[in-house]
Amino acid sequence: MLYKIVFGLICLFLANTAFSENPCNVMIPRGGDGDWGIGCYLIPDEFRIKVYDDADGSIFGELFTKSSHIYLLDKNKNVINIEYEDIEYIGSYRNELVKIKECSNPDFVRVLWKTSKRILFLNKKNLETEGARFKKYKDIIFDKSIKEKYANYDLNIGVNVKKSCLNLRMDPTINAMILICIKGNDWEKGFGSGIRIKEVKGNWAKIEYFEMHSKNDAEESDDDCSYIEKNNKIGWIKAIGDDGFPNIWFSV
Repeated sequence: MLYKIVFGLICLFLANTAFSENPCNVMIPRGGDGDWGIGCYLIPDEFRIKVYDDADGSIFGELFTKSSHIYLLDKNKNVINIEYEDIEYIGSYRNELVKIKECSNPDFVRVLWKTSKRILFLNKKNLETEGARFKKYKDIIFDKSIKEKYANYDLNIGVNVKKSCLNLRMDPTINAMILICIKGNDWEKGFGSGIRIKEVKGNWAKIEYFEMHSKNDAEESDDDCSYIEKNNKIGWIKAIGDDGFPNIWFSV
């Protein structure tokens, strides 16, 4: 009984901590400058599909969803922990994405390359049959209908790079003058920064960039998120890299 009480208190503490860490929905880079593949599949709440092993083309196991989370089982029904780099979300942990790469067989896509040392594949036809839908990152970021369906507009969009920064330029070309190089947010910088997309041209986006600063004690409100915008700038960023990597993404 004591164990259950202690466990419950720990869970409550962790839940409250998680919610209090990011009250203003600041976008913290999750992709770094890493490999996100060519796009992703939007996965429905009820989903189960076979996973194939490239070693001999046999069935490796299954990928399925339960309680809004994605799980991987091997053929012996052992649960394999999926690395966070292989899964992404659109604004909410209920809107699950499975990152994919192309493979030599056009009927299949590669998945879970961060999770497994083995080369794993999903069948495209099976994905469509089970209700999964392929989207390029460009489609998700720029398509208004997708954002209206999946992403809460109260959630901020931010820079999705860690190792470098993203140039804000006067015009949508790599030769245009740089106004500022926007760094990705981190937990030690307080509220950080965000962007609003104003216009789209190819892989470029015209944005309003803003810094999010905490209000002083005299200006504090009762809201969980209380900040003021400073140093707003308008310019163009290359929102999607030449390799398809999303240089900007949604907060979660």
